Amino acid sequence: MCTTGLARDGRLHLLRRHQARLRRDAPRAGLEPPDPERVADAVRALAPGRARIVRIEVRGGSGPRLVAVARPLSREGPQWRALALPHPGPGPVPGAKRPRHPALERALERAARLGCQEALLFDDRGRLVEGARSAVVVRTAAGTLVTPPAGLGGVRSLALDVLRETWRELGEADLDLADLLAAREVIAVNAVRGARSVVEIRPHRLRLPAGAPLRAAAARILARAG
Repeated sequence: MCTTGLARDGRLHLLRRHQARLRRDAPRAGLEPPDPERVADAVRALAPGRARIVRIEVRGGSGPRLVAVARPLSREGPQWRALALPHPGPGPVPGAKRPRHPALERALERAARLGCQEALLFDDRGRLVEGARSAVVVRTAAGTLVTPPAGLGGVRSLALDVLRETWRELGEADLDLADLLAAREVIAVNAVRGARSVVEIRPHRLRLPAGAPLRAAAARILARAG
């Protein structure tokens, strides 16, 4: 099991939530959860200065093995283009984030080859499940605020958990491609990038209202969260 976040000056943004994710998901995979302080120590050692993306894994063995790696934070604009691809289905521990997921990695590689920053993954009934590296929030054509149902098999998103605490009206609904194309605004959220506007699902352009109000509101909430 793993968690990935944004670290700067030795501190992991949303640290408490990352620690809670590992404590929740490790036992479900038959692993001993790590000491929360070891998680904080690993971040301090890996990202003492400028912003870095840090992935923290819990592995099996004689006691919990904590493995942390860091990589530079590349620049990305506020707008993402996406490619629609099939979802591989729930993993062995539904909702948990896995350190390596070949199907999602291949989806992102395919998207990148076409100049896209995300792959939006749909099940065999055409319902949106999640992005390969994000959760998706939609302001529908009717004005409701929704995200795909957790029961479809997506990873439980820390960013989405944060938004739910503020956006009490955020519900769940089945969403197909037509729903996304008709939506007032579509955003992708995660613990590293915050919020991004989805402006294209190849080859279709999506609406982006002036000021991208949904993205702007989500970005503020995620930046201030602890």
